[in-house]
Amino acid sequence: MSTLYITKQNTQLTKKGKRIVVIEKNDIAADVPLINVEQVIIIGKVGITGATIQLLLDENIPITYLSYYGHYKGRLVPELSKNSILRVKQFESYKDRNFKFNLSKIIVAAKLNNMRNILLKKSRSVSDLEDVQNKAEEIKDLINKLEDADDENQLRGYEGIGSRYYFSQFNKLLNYNFKFNGRNRRPPTDPVNSMLSFGYSLLLNEVLTAISISGLDPYIGFFHSVEYGKPSLALDLMEEFRQPIIDILVKNIINKKIIDEDDFRKDGSKVLFTDESKKIFLQEYERKLEKYVKYNDEKENLSWRKTIQHQIKLFRKTIVNNQKYVPIEVR
Repeated sequence: MSTLYITKQNTQLTKKGKRIVVIEKNDIAADVPLINVEQVIIIGKVGITGATIQLLLDENIPITYLSYYGHYKGRLVPELSKNSILRVKQFESYKDRNFKFNLSKIIVAAKLNNMRNILLKKSRSVSDLEDVQNKAEEIKDLINKLEDADDENQLRGYEGIGSRYYFSQFNKLLNYNFKFNGRNRRPPTDPVNSMLSFGYSLLLNEVLTAISISGLDPYIGFFHSVEYGKPSLALDLMEEFRQPIIDILVKNIINKKIIDEDDFRKDGSKVLFTDESKKIFLQEYERKLEKYVKYNDEKENLSWRKTIQHQIKLFRKTIVNNQKYVPIEVR
């Protein structure tokens, strides 16, 4: 186990020596050796003792908090990297308008390319999906316009239009009758959006963890605006992974009937996981991160988790050595 997920509501995390113990109604629900844990993700109303927090931080194990609905709330992390020189270099790159703008183009182009390639892959497998192919070509037109964009706002406009094109066809990637009429969030109003939103929160945490280990500042980004409390660099660097990790994961969960619409419940306008379906989704997410894939044009195969870490290292070289950043591309 690398990530310990605590999903059961009204439980308490305590410690016993170098073990994490989960208490539910005065009984031990789980007892996990610390040697098996790389990070802890707490979802919803879960308590944790001060001694347990101190133990985890002493062992360099970050603690991430998500709301019951899967929204990212924050993290407790060990001491910030002592590499202040790297963070100064990152800030200098942020202040360099040409560097910032060119990097933003790369980030947007990668996301649009990945969305287009997923649609094209589907359109090749089914003969009557003309609309899917047309939207893929419209996304290609947006990619071609990036080079002549005037500023970041125009890039954000192209990214937003491309996302609308992509999600307008996403239901055609699904083999079963899950209702999906486009992307919505806060709250998600259908099971597909519920899975996408939860998956993106998990992915954000994965990227945040890799950035923190690298010594970079996750709050100083380039494409996403820098605002108080907003991990804009993590949001930048997760863009290239949204489609190959989360979107394909959700598609496969639906198409393989791992989770169906009966595994969700309504709470007013919100559509939420049941406790059991959330556990299943987390298991499938972990399997996805441990799946080996060909890393860009290299012969080496890496797990998706290692690929994320490798890309963060590559981005660090982009900052330090001013070398071109090459994102992951869906093939």
